[in-house]
Amino acid sequence: MKTIIVEDEYLERKAMRKFLEESFTDLTVEEAPNGRIAIEQAREFHPDFMIVDIRMPGIDGLEAIKTIQQQAPQMKFIIASAYDSFEYAKKAMKLGVKEYILKPSKKEETIKAISRIQTEIQQEKQTEQREERLAKEHFLLKIMQYEIDETLRRLKREHFSDVKSGCFFVLEPIDDENWERVHAYVEQRNKDHIIIHKQNDQLTMLLLSVEHLQKSDMLSLARTLHLLLEADVYIGIGFPYSQLKDFSTSYYEAVKASKQLLSSKQVGYGYYREKQGHNKAAINTDQFLSDLQMGNVQEAKAAIKQLLSILNPQETQELYFKVKHKLEAMGIDMTDIHLTDDKDEKEWKKFVEYCCLEIQQLHQSYRYIERAKEYIEEHYQNPISLEEVAQHVELSSNYFSNMFKEETGQTFVDYMTDIRLERAKQLLKENAFSLKEISFKVGYKDPNYFSRVFKKHEHLSPKQFQKQILK
Repeated sequence: MKTIIVEDEYLERKAMRKFLEESFTDLTVEEAPNGRIAIEQAREFHPDFMIVDIRMPGIDGLEAIKTIQQQAPQMKFIIASAYDSFEYAKKAMKLGVKEYILKPSKKEETIKAISRIQTEIQQEKQTEQREERLAKEHFLLKIMQYEIDETLRRLKREHFSDVKSGCFFVLEPIDDENWERVHAYVEQRNKDHIIIHKQNDQLTMLLLSVEHLQKSDMLSLARTLHLLLEADVYIGIGFPYSQLKDFSTSYYEAVKASKQLLSSKQVGYGYYREKQGHNKAAINTDQFLSDLQMGNVQEAKAAIKQLLSILNPQETQELYFKVKHKLEAMGIDMTDIHLTDDKDEKEWKKFVEYCCLEIQQLHQSYRYIERAKEYIEEHYQNPISLEEVAQHVELSSNYFSNMFKEETGQTFVDYMTDIRLERAKQLLKENAFSLKEISFKVGYKDPNYFSRVFKKHEHLSPKQFQKQILK
């Protein structure tokens, strides 16, 4: 660990440094003679904790702590002061300082205070590492299950913001010894992010690179892994992709490649090679997904029956996750929908019926909303109400209001306001009508109210907007 002693008295500072270096052999110690230098050193040296005197010329200890906390909120502090002041202690506690040493202090007290701080830092680091590991595992499993959602995008932003491309490897069969070898290799390779997951005798590895990966890079890494392992292990490689939404495709390419290598037992690593007959499966899959997206129940059920006779279990699993991903992308909640791993034709047909019903309802909602939007576009210059538009599309006011918000992300009133103000801005740019005329043309019978609404949304009055746009 690293620390900085902040003390303006030279002899005290040197004595404290000597004492710390003798008592804590794994502690790297730096010094700062005042608060200003302490702030600079904290930024450059990144200590784990700091021992700070309160009374110093210029920036005192409490001011220095406050400033350092702004740039490093996780920093720990030990106050060392010759002043047994309740006020100082209270101010220090408000800043989150937990250790307060009264000078001159006994060596045992100082050692105990530092040991408590070190223990707290180690526990926090362990918790942070555990949370980081769990987040990465969660990220990997979501990709393997085709769950490309906002949670996954958030995890990428928080943990892999520098990643430019990703690619999967699937290794099998993997025993415990080879698992340890791969794990050790991953630990010492710090250029990229690598996440590994072992289930039974299969190891899945996701490489997330800060550079744009090439196929040759993947072959080189697979060759390294193959030489590292002391057994007949087959390594399937997925193609590298730059878009997060395509990482799942790389995983299933790697799975198919490993199964292909395992069955042929010819080459130790490589990409999946398309076989004759798979083009037909690809065409049938595209047709099935097309029928599903259109909500064509009978056609989709017929297509899935044919596909189940062509696809192997792994490909069937891939298709299931593709369907879930496609429907979720359309805005349909699939969180509670699950098929068992050994799903048969009957289960698949039920799944297809559910999906088609959800899609049909979605299409029906789209039609209602499109009719409503058309009506608004034709009548926005009149004082139309939600009730009037709901009546036009033949829905109850409450049901239409909820549907409109869900489908557009806006309330009916907000949507109407946006339409009217966009038209008002066009008319202001044309500079052919008075403010009163524009107000009437976009559905506001009170020009003063129109001006207030305009300013609230655009942060400029209509006249100011017009003046700015016509410069």
